[in-house]
Amino acid sequence: MSTQKISHVSASQFKTFSLCQRKWYIEKCTDAPRPEPSAAMLLGSAVHELLEEHVRDGVEIAADTKAGRIARTAIEYIPGGELQVELELRMESIDPPLIGFIDLYDTMDSSCPMVIDYKTTSSWDWAKTEQQLTTDPQMIAYGQYALEQHPEADAVVVAHIQLKTRGAPESRLVSVELTRDHVHSEWAKLVDLASTMKEVSRIDDVEGVTPNLSACGAFGGCPYADTCAALGTRAQPFAGIQNLKSETRKKEDDMNRLQELLNKKRASEPAADTQANGVAVLSEDAAPRETPTEAEREESSELAFSSPVPSKDKFTDEQYSVAANELLRHMRDRNVSVIGSIAARPLVGRALDLKRVRPYYVEKTCLLSEGTLRFGEDGKVYRGSTATLPRLVVAEEPKAISKPEVKVAPEPEVKAAPEPKKTEAPAAEPAELLVLYIDCLPMKGVEKTQAFEDVIEPMVQKVAENNGVASPLLMQYGEGKNHVAGLLRVQCPKGMVVVSSDNPYWASCKTVLIQSADVVIKGTR
Repeated sequence: MSTQKISHVSASQFKTFSLCQRKWYIEKCTDAPRPEPSAAMLLGSAVHELLEEHVRDGVEIAADTKAGRIARTAIEYIPGGELQVELELRMESIDPPLIGFIDLYDTMDSSCPMVIDYKTTSSWDWAKTEQQLTTDPQMIAYGQYALEQHPEADAVVVAHIQLKTRGAPESRLVSVELTRDHVHSEWAKLVDLASTMKEVSRIDDVEGVTPNLSACGAFGGCPYADTCAALGTRAQPFAGIQNLKSETRKKEDDMNRLQELLNKKRASEPAADTQANGVAVLSEDAAPRETPTEAEREESSELAFSSPVPSKDKFTDEQYSVAANELLRHMRDRNVSVIGSIAARPLVGRALDLKRVRPYYVEKTCLLSEGTLRFGEDGKVYRGSTATLPRLVVAEEPKAISKPEVKVAPEPEVKAAPEPKKTEAPAAEPAELLVLYIDCLPMKGVEKTQAFEDVIEPMVQKVAENNGVASPLLMQYGEGKNHVAGLLRVQCPKGMVVVSSDNPYWASCKTVLIQSADVVIKGTR
């Protein structure tokens, strides 16, 4: 894994580094791929762009999109007069230098300039208060910049125009006036922090960077938790990162990429497992068998879509990958393994910024999902292996194999002997799946279940021992529960797990388990 010294810092880097130094190091000092932007991040970017165009160019914000309806609510809080929009700044008074962008910069009153930043949030509970703005790294950095540009100023106003994205669109303005002395005091802390970041960036081995275990389960879980050695559960925790492809790799030709995926899919279709009796049987985790016709074999060199192909496709593989993640996230959030075209098309359209979404775009999104999604002949989108499980039972093809050994049916009678119990090994394969029962209990057909309490008990004990407390629940600010969630992410269970939402650890662990689960069954009460 290649490492590099940082050339600059930013407000977001300050926040990540303060949360977990190892997470920051992986993001900024290695070639590990970055996680795909979430739907919330994409929505926030769209809102920012609309407001930027409105203030800078006078473009009217339409109300025909969700982003537009949200952005329109913020117009009343934008100050009048001449404003600098998306002002790029580079501050050399810190080492490494700081690079950032100020959404709105108001210098009408040179004795007290004003910096404004747009912030989207799903709930006011996550929005910063006036008190929090006084120490926010981004606002301190921007305030310092404003004071450097205006030596005559005694104070600076820092503000957030906060826009709520869930429920009815709504905005509000949160601002606070900071004195020069206060800004300089807080800025000095950031200068020291940047110096520490520079030193950490010189570390050659990622395992030499200090982790923060309490951050593993924060904000839905760290995207690098599976490869992080902080939890000490893997012999070579960074073996996967060594082989990670660089983001700067050359893109393959679009059609060649699709053909590669198609060939990979065909090659992965398992050959039938031949039993001792000569009968070919598909394994339970095999993909559904689709025997191509002779015509299909002859045309296998060309990729054919089931729907009309548009004359021009301007989207890249990466954009289709984002759309695939959007579909997958939607299905996981709703605990479904299949969605119809009516639900799939708007999701793909939002990710690709398409108003009219043809079935082709949905189908291509599934092809570029690296096997996580499948586009069915019925036009529906199927998720993961759970969507194909029912078809695995339909294996009447073996009847076409006419071998004398197939008629040897006495073997099933041998089940009376102890040996047949060994042949029950395939039954263990379903245990590779994680099935969650939330606030409900299976009554019939399930042989063995695990209680959520039993699953996390070793992790609870480990956290308690490492922190010298009787219980992780006694640790401040919920850090103990986050510790447990972090361990659970790396040691995720398999099989049937029964959970009560009243468990005090469930709120911190549910995101990890639900995302990892193959099947989720939730009771209503």
